[in-house]
Amino acid sequence: MKGFEVQFRGQTVEIVADEFAIFSIVVQKIRGKIDMGVRGRPYGWLDANTNTCFVWMFADDLKPGDEIIIERKEAGQSSKPLPPPLDYNPDQPFTSEQIQEMRQQQLQYFRRLEEVLLKEGLIEEMDTI
Repeated sequence: MKGFEVQFRGQTVEIVADEFAIFSIVVQKIRGKIDMGVRGRPYGWLDANTNTCFVWMFADDLKPGDEIIIERKEAGQSSKPLPPPLDYNPDQPFTSEQIQEMRQQQLQYFRRLEEVLLKEGLIEEMDTI
């Protein structure tokens, strides 16, 4: 099956692409530290009762010289994800307020990213419909 292999700080995980609707490697700066996470959401994640998110790898405080190697390849099966945090309760899905707050944060991030890309000339401003 088609998939991906991610290598970071001596760890290697494989993710089968067909199993997940979304697979992401997110590098973000929060509170002055740069973190990295390898995550995925299975098909069916749009179901309001499903908040399943798999995390295979997480690292905080990335340093200059850290390498994240992503390779598209054949994968037999996805690596086992990390266990959920101790305070995780699958019977308590996100509230509508939490979802709205997350969406607002994502929109703010998008607007900041869009501004930088426009300024650098990497994208062009589009007319709205």
